[in-house]
Amino acid sequence: MTSTLCAICREGFLPKQTVVNANGVQWHPQCFVCVQCLQPFPEGLFFEHEGRKYCQTDYESLFAPICHECGQYIIGRIFAHKNAKWHPKCFTCYMCSKELSGGFVVHQGRPTCKPCAAKARAEADSKYLCAQCNHIIDTEHLTFKGEPYHPVLCVDT
Repeated sequence: MTSTLCAICREGFLPKQTVVNANGVQWHPQCFVCVQCLQPFPEGLFFEHEGRKYCQTDYESLFAPICHECGQYIIGRIFAHKNAKWHPKCFTCYMCSKELSGGFVVHQGRPTCKPCAAKARAEADSKYLCAQCNHIIDTEHLTFKGEPYHPVLCVDT
């Protein structure tokens, strides 16, 4: 082994000594610990913030946002709206409960999927929403199997 030193204690390694290597930096196993609680990382799992390594418990309590819907810490992808944060699976349309990962609009101040918002706007105007193109029908409509349609061929835009 080369003359590499431990990143924490700055001491060298013995020839057959176990070395922890994370992101190209080496540590003695007893030196590779959470900077907050000073405990070893369970199964080697750690989270990094500003170059410092934390166990999951400390990382969550110090840095991870809490989901507005389920109240659990969010690790990974975050959806944010009006100073609140959600897990992707918790960020849902308030009308139909489908995930809003494909985008949303605000209807009555709440995140809503585009089809539900269009349907609500149509109902508020006493109009129909075309079952094929999801646009408001401003003229007469046709009904097929109980669903309203434009009287001419729809072209999705």
